[in-house]
Amino acid sequence: MIIRIKFLRACNLRQPSSAPTQPTGRLKHKKLKSTFIITLGMGARESSYLMLKLLSYEKWMNNNTITRLLLWCALVAGINVHASEAIPVDDLLLKMKQAQYQLNYQGTFVFKHAEKLDAMQIVHGLVDDKVKQRIVSLNDVAREVIRDGDLVRCIWPRKRQVVVGPTSSYNGVPSIVPKDLSNVSAVYRIESTGFNQIAGKACQLVSIMPADNYRYGYEFCIQPQTGMLLRSKVIDTNTQEVLEEMLFTEVRYMDSVEAHMFDSQYDLADFKWKQSLSSEYETINRAMPQHALTISQLPQDFVLKNITQRKIQMSAKPVRHMVYSDSIASVSIFISESGAKDRLKSRLTGRGAINAFTKSNERYKITVLGEVPSETVELIGASVTLK
Repeated sequence: MIIRIKFLRACNLRQPSSAPTQPTGRLKHKKLKSTFIITLGMGARESSYLMLKLLSYEKWMNNNTITRLLLWCALVAGINVHASEAIPVDDLLLKMKQAQYQLNYQGTFVFKHAEKLDAMQIVHGLVDDKVKQRIVSLNDVAREVIRDGDLVRCIWPRKRQVVVGPTSSYNGVPSIVPKDLSNVSAVYRIESTGFNQIAGKACQLVSIMPADNYRYGYEFCIQPQTGMLLRSKVIDTNTQEVLEEMLFTEVRYMDSVEAHMFDSQYDLADFKWKQSLSSEYETINRAMPQHALTISQLPQDFVLKNITQRKIQMSAKPVRHMVYSDSIASVSIFISESGAKDRLKSRLTGRGAINAFTKSNERYKITVLGEVPSETVELIGASVTLK
């Protein structure tokens, strides 16, 4: 889900910046304490600006310090919460989906996933009817991610390497909203739960909770006027644990954007370029004879949405990719010919909200992967038989 998050996970974003001389520990904490006190007497814009200025001292700030500063900005900016008139949930979610494509903005957000905290800056917009986006990290190792329409570039300056791949289902911020909410009413409860204020902007709260334990719950805070997603959570309803959370601390909308705003800050002339996934793939007609595949256990309303055959960089042989979805959650099943090193009984792995189940026999390797609970991928994977 969330700032997609697929995008961010794949590139594991981190980025450095030039920083002034490191102050002493006593001076550092004195400055922070003074700044917190000063911001209490300021308005939202001024306090957020002052706190963000402290990020220029990144060299002596660790992840937690930076994230606490950004969360403080969001807190100060959202002190005076006021209710607005709610709009229908289906209209609000449709507006959010449209904003992912056509809204021009830049801002700063915090992303928590897999026990990690990342503070990031983003610029997003539409140039010549093409979605463009640039994300850089405010902490740690230098990395940058640039979206240009259907392609994504992940840039690693220290390795002097650029990895290029398709955006696939990535749309910026969550692409889980179904076209027809009535189709998911049997397995999800979707409702508006009130209002909040994030980064100085009023937003309407939307809850999407599953009817069983085979999918996650989601909470959004969406600005009704623009459709901008200001905060989102992925929740494991089995444990009530928040697996992923995205929170904007600062957002500025723009009437238009220029192409140069999405240029990399690095000279990529001597960087090594790699393809993460071949752009060539063959769409397979589901009516065509395929392997004798049987899935005896699927959660309610999960249906086959797509079958493709792709050539993956690390494999000389194509991999069959099937997508099953309930219109919100989705699961991918990958089937490839197995080698000697692939032969294993079964394995369940996970990181954050993503879980995977892998098994193989003497002929095939089967991997089930998705942003769903581990019970779901294990249920599906264990029930897959292929001859």
